Amino acid sequence: MSHELTTARSELATMQEAVRLAERDASSHDIPRHIWVFWEQGLARAPDVVRLGLRSWQTLNPDYTITCLDADSVQDFADFRSIFKLLSIDIGPPHRSDFIRAYLLARYGGIWVDSTTFCWQALDDWLPAHAEESGFFVFSQPETRQDRQIKNWFIASSRGNPITCALFEELAAYNFKQRATTLAVVSPGKYRDIAFPGADRTGHGVLQTLESRGQAPYFYFHYLFNEAVSHGKARSLWQSCVREVARHASSQGAIDEVYISKQSYRGKYPASATYRERRARLLERLDAPAPHRTA
Repeated sequence: MSHELTTARSELATMQEAVRLAERDASSHDIPRHIWVFWEQGLARAPDVVRLGLRSWQTLNPDYTITCLDADSVQDFADFRSIFKLLSIDIGPPHRSDFIRAYLLARYGGIWVDSTTFCWQALDDWLPAHAEESGFFVFSQPETRQDRQIKNWFIASSRGNPITCALFEELAAYNFKQRATTLAVVSPGKYRDIAFPGADRTGHGVLQTLESRGQAPYFYFHYLFNEAVSHGKARSLWQSCVREVARHASSQGAIDEVYISKQSYRGKYPASATYRERRARLLERLDAPAPHRTA
């Protein structure tokens, strides 16, 4: 093994030990008032949807620390450039950010928001009630979804939370498994022939089937989440979590009464009527005078 790869494996082991210590030393389910955002290319090169999204989180959550990371600044938390040389899956920025979010939340806690999300309601108005018992919250998929339980573009976690720590370990084992050939990431349409055992049971079995074809499913984060919460402390904690299917909007959903909405920077979406309406409504909300509070 080259010196470069030896260094990378040492760094990965250091990260894994840091997460284990965070879980061991965790003393509460309190979620730190810290919002994490990641745009790999940096804000100077970010599209309008990312810059407006960041402004929404800053404006509506003024008492939170917001850390906006890019490929350079994320190196302050771990040597991800070195670690990613160990990858045996051909992944791009979205999947790299999946691993980054799992590590930061497991070790430090806080709230991960995808860079293309808009905040419509202050976190303090709703998040504590959703996470006070478990120290963990994600939005759930509808029951009609056959292979995934969660949406991963908003994750709130206490430091050292067993769910987040188990997820990190699953991702580390899968991403950096030593393989003879690199797996190609494939879209769901490429594995429709697989019979999913259910949204809460899709895990290692599906991944192993696709690996035999030299493939990794696009939603492998979600399948590994299912595996992470299938046993141990993570399982019992997940069973106590609040499941929220509503109060958020995907790229095409209605935004009335939602806490958060998810947008896209790809293709024709930024020029669409949906995005233009959301943008106008959000700017109106952000530019409105703050409500007067009486003593």
